[in-house]
Amino acid sequence: MFRFLVLLSIFALSLSALSDSEVLRRADGFMKSSDKSKQFRAYNDYKNLYLQALMKDDKKLLLSSLKGIVGSGAKLHIDIAQYKEELAKTNVVSSYKAPTPKPIARAKSQRPERRIKTEPAQEKQRT
Repeated sequence: MFRFLVLLSIFALSLSALSDSEVLRRADGFMKSSDKSKQFRAYNDYKNLYLQALMKDDKKLLLSSLKGIVGSGAKLHIDIAQYKEELAKTNVVSSYKAPTPKPIARAKSQRPERRIKTEPAQEKQRT
């Protein structure tokens, strides 16, 4: 009976445990708050996610958590120099280069003609 209760409680805890994306979303929400205690919660969540990312070797989670640690630490005036350095090292630079647009050559027939309307100055003065 005791074994059954222990297994049931472990199963219930595993179902109620938050996934990494949910914790990240919660931390992002806490960061938007002006309350210092919620900002500290966000900082703590980011650090926990950072440790989980290191254990799981998850690069995407590591990058997200480092950005969160740096952002929240800066708001809370916490020394984040070590995390900034690591973020700079792990920040992946995209190899994508935007294509340069080619100039559009228009034919003479496609160019709109400019017509300037001129009215004689004398006619304006008479009326």
